[in-house]
Amino acid sequence: MHRLDQALMLEIVLFVPDAKQLFTLLNACHKSMLCTPLIYLLELKKTCSEDDLWPILCLRAEPQWNANLYQVIRLYSNIYIYDLNWTEIIQKHCNSRTMVHLFDMEAPSNYQVIAVQMFTGSLHTLSLNLKSFSPSKILLTAETLKLCTKLEKLHLTWTSSINPTQLLLCLKDCKMLNSLSVGYSHLLYQTMHLTEEDEALIASCIPQLKHFKISSSQVETKLLVTTLQQSMALESLSIVNGIDLCGLLINGTPISKGLKKLVLHCTGLKSMKNLTSLDLSMNFIGCPGALAIASAIPSSLRYLQLKLNRLGDKGLASIVKHASLHLETLDVSNTLISAFGVQRLLHHFTLVPSSKLRVDLSRIEADADEINELVHAATNLNMTSRLILASKSHY
Repeated sequence: MHRLDQALMLEIVLFVPDAKQLFTLLNACHKSMLCTPLIYLLELKKTCSEDDLWPILCLRAEPQWNANLYQVIRLYSNIYIYDLNWTEIIQKHCNSRTMVHLFDMEAPSNYQVIAVQMFTGSLHTLSLNLKSFSPSKILLTAETLKLCTKLEKLHLTWTSSINPTQLLLCLKDCKMLNSLSVGYSHLLYQTMHLTEEDEALIASCIPQLKHFKISSSQVETKLLVTTLQQSMALESLSIVNGIDLCGLLINGTPISKGLKKLVLHCTGLKSMKNLTSLDLSMNFIGCPGALAIASAIPSSLRYLQLKLNRLGDKGLASIVKHASLHLETLDVSNTLISAFGVQRLLHHFTLVPSSKLRVDLSRIEADADEINELVHAATNLNMTSRLILASKSHY
């Protein structure tokens, strides 16, 4: 490796995908093999997180960046800016192939407008908060976005006093746009009320989108939902804190066959105080999904069906831990649960004697001998009436 010159080493570095691998490589090199940007990159690692340095440069509000930052900017093909105070230095030193991603939604409106104007030719991702925008700034931003020919991802938020029409109108001119997020993800923000015009303009963009997320937004009509259901290009759909929207969407109407990812976060399960029965069978729910469901189960729920999912032992344990006191029937048949998971369930029952929960554990991942051992253990604990136990080979 000592024969590598600086130019060749730089070419090699640009293909290293992982921060740990990169800095291991640089530390193993003699200083004479490193060009100036790589030397300064090593210096920056002394004060900054390596994950903020490679493979993407992530700029936050940290003053220790200042001294050597400009020396390394040209190394990057992607730069994430979380503090718009960095826009001037990035615009001055980045190269023509760099894609810029702007995420500072708390910056003053003039900072946001100027940042968009600075990076019209290189802006890939933009998070824009219109809460303090005047009508003239909204119009100016809309006109500028039309020039952002590489913009692919946009996150828009505004308050009820703001009219976003001009900005929404310009989205059809953003030909590369394939990901749109609307609304405040944080639950502390007030719900955004979309007017019929807002809905129509957002709906007009959906046919070109692969990814759409809507958060804490109240809709007036069914147009947006109908468009989402009919979209052929949509690959992922996320609804966050949208009880009404979720209810309209999951009403029996088929969703696009092209949809690969559906995320329903904080859609109001806990607020359904009269809900007694819930069937989520055959939804490929894994352990993370089980954890989310467990934390959201309302105390009124008595019957929960989760059969033919991918819960596993940890998923079962989470559901039982959160809901065994009020659930009466739990169907987790054919959900990749092993004998160990059943043993943990029996142990939990001994800790919560007041629980009345009956669990269907048909088609578990266990052989005949393991099933016999589990039945014997349940008998000793006087719990055979609370379990349906059978292995997959039994069927």
